[in-house]
Amino acid sequence: MILTLEQHALKALPALENEAYDGWVLRRAKGFTRRTNSVNVLHKSHLPIEEKIRHCEDFYRREGQSCHFRLTPLAEADTLDQELESRGYIKADPTDIRVRALSPGTISAPSGPVRLETSVTPAWREAVARLTRQDDEEIEVFQKILSASPMRPLCASVERDGDIRACGLAICDDSMMGLFEFATDPAYQRQGLGRDIVTGLLQAAAASGVTTAYLQVVAANPKGTAFWSSMGFDQTLYRYHYRSKP
Repeated sequence: MILTLEQHALKALPALENEAYDGWVLRRAKGFTRRTNSVNVLHKSHLPIEEKIRHCEDFYRREGQSCHFRLTPLAEADTLDQELESRGYIKADPTDIRVRALSPGTISAPSGPVRLETSVTPAWREAVARLTRQDDEEIEVFQKILSASPMRPLCASVERDGDIRACGLAICDDSMMGLFEFATDPAYQRQGLGRDIVTGLLQAAAASGVTTAYLQVVAANPKGTAFWSSMGFDQTLYRYHYRSKP
């Protein structure tokens, strides 16, 4: 299940550059999120770990980027975490992967209107940029990432006072959905807009045949973990963390 979910997430929001390297995937996207600019371990190594770490460092150094490793339980067979720690890599941001099952008719309707679109529209894209404070380069990179995904997007938004005040993104295949890019205008928080966005996405995905939804939430974010638990994501499938070269 872990490998299946990791492979889904890599395809859902693909990096601009990917290098498959002896069971690892090196991802690069001009620094836009660590998730798309890090080494991800999918399978056990065959080459020496020391050689592989040097290769990864060179891969990111060529673009003037820091080297980040994203370590899930799939990396445990390589004892990579211990090796990176011994080299001075700093551990950061333990993050839970939470999952919940979906089935038609089991998810209540949103309390208010939610717009759901099966393509990335300019209005939704502009709202994401505004609400997440993306700069021009981040806007361009995120658009390229969305365009490169082989899966279908489901873009959700809620309007208040003539403008989009909350948004969210689901990326789906036939049976699995990842949730990403949730944001609410600070002036409209604590009004249930985020809850309506999530409910609308889950309901639509379940109706289309999706049976599993997942998301990532930083473990040290108590408000985030409490919110997602209240939305039915109370099962942590696994946890990952980063190791970054200072």
